[in-house]
Amino acid sequence: MFPVIRPCRSASVLGTLLLWGLLASPLVASEAVTVTLAFETQVLDLDTGSVQPLDPAAPLDPEGADLLVAYHADRSPHAVAVLADESAELAFLSGVSFDSVTAEDIATLSFTATAPDRSLTGSDTLVVRTDTGAVFKLGQALEQATAVELTYVQLQ
Repeated sequence: MFPVIRPCRSASVLGTLLLWGLLASPLVASEAVTVTLAFETQVLDLDTGSVQPLDPAAPLDPEGADLLVAYHADRSPHAVAVLADESAELAFLSGVSFDSVTAEDIATLSFTATAPDRSLTGSDTLVVRTDTGAVFKLGQALEQATAVELTYVQLQ
């Protein structure tokens, strides 16, 4: 979680690292990643960024996986976020734009271990705390016929 700092001969390198704040705080991936999750057959591990297949016959809670998207046939949009790991927590921000959510917002959010039964739209943002304690925001949902495209960024 923290950058690896190797001993160096130059004090200017250490000074530069301090100036950039690399020694004061953990590095957090700030690049947005877009991923497509097939309804009910794929899970997302936010800590590794990997999409894994989900065996419908296996119990839910695949190792490392944080989120899957269920298909609710009786409503539109059909996408419903489901936590795949019982250690993960979620805050569902209905009508809150993805770009407006920052790391500073984390302290004010109410996280729950059960995702709400509501459709995920392009104007909603999910904030997920994974089993490792990392926090990600997901949003800009774009529903397709058999999948949902989501964008995510690590906040903490």
